[in-house]
Amino acid sequence: MGTQVGDRLAVSGDLVTLVWRHKLWWMLPLLLALVVLAALVVLEATPLGPLLYPVF
Repeated sequence: MGTQVGDRLAVSGDLVTLVWRHKLWWMLPLLLALVVLAALVVLEATPLGPLLYPVF
């Protein structure tokens, strides 16, 4: 399980490096939306999940 998390973090780091190196600043809103969506999916599995439904 630890290697899977490490692999996923490595992909995220590679994506950030790509954006930084090639100056693809237009991708920042897309990346921010993906991070927010991932956070919502993770929070959905916690006891806070039912409290998120009225937000949407």
